Amino acid sequence: MSSRVAQMTMIDILYSCVVSRDYQNVCKYLERTKPVAPSKRFEREE
Repeated sequence: MSSRVAQMTMIDILYSCVVSRDYQNVCKYLERTKPVAPSKRFEREE
Protein backbone atom coordinates (compact mmCIF):
# COMPACT_ATOMS: atom_id res chain seq x y z
CA MET A 1 0.00 0.00 0.00
CA SER A 2 2.79 2.47 0.79
CA SER A 3 4.35 2.00 -2.66
CA ARG A 4 1.02 2.95 -4.24
CA VAL A 5 0.89 6.11 -2.12
CA ALA A 6 4.46 6.93 -3.13
CA GLN A 7 3.60 6.45 -6.81
CA MET A 8 0.55 8.70 -6.55
CA THR A 9 2.65 11.33 -4.78
CA MET A 10 5.14 11.28 -7.66
CA ILE A 11 2.32 11.61 -10.20
CA ASP A 12 0.97 14.60 -8.26
CA ILE A 13 4.41 16.23 -8.18
CA LEU A 14 4.97 15.69 -11.92
CA TYR A 15 1.50 17.01 -12.74
CA SER A 16 2.11 20.09 -10.60
CA CYS A 17 5.43 20.74 -12.34
CA VAL A 18 3.90 20.49 -15.81
CA VAL A 19 0.98 22.73 -14.88
CA SER A 20 3.17 25.36 -13.24
CA ARG A 21 5.43 25.62 -16.30
CA ASP A 22 2.55 26.42 -18.66
CA TYR A 23 -0.21 27.59 -16.34
CA GLN A 24 -1.87 30.05 -18.72
CA ASN A 25 -2.33 27.39 -21.37
CA VAL A 26 -3.37 24.65 -18.95
CA CYS A 27 -5.80 26.90 -17.10
CA LYS A 28 -8.27 26.96 -19.99
CA TYR A 29 -8.35 23.15 -20.04
CA LEU A 30 -8.86 23.00 -16.29
CA GLU A 31 -11.79 25.41 -16.57
CA ARG A 32 -13.37 23.15 -19.20
CA THR A 33 -13.14 20.08 -16.96
CA LYS A 34 -14.41 21.80 -13.81
CA PRO A 35 -18.14 21.46 -14.64
CA VAL A 36 -17.76 17.76 -15.49
CA ALA A 37 -15.64 16.67 -12.52
CA PRO A 38 -18.30 16.82 -9.77
CA SER A 39 -20.69 14.64 -11.78
CA LYS A 40 -18.10 11.85 -11.98
CA ARG A 41 -17.71 11.43 -8.21
CA PHE A 42 -19.02 8.33 -6.52
CA GLU A 43 -20.81 8.37 -3.22
CA ARG A 44 -19.46 6.14 -0.46
CA GLU A 45 -21.63 3.30 0.65
CA GLU A 46 -21.72 2.69 4.36
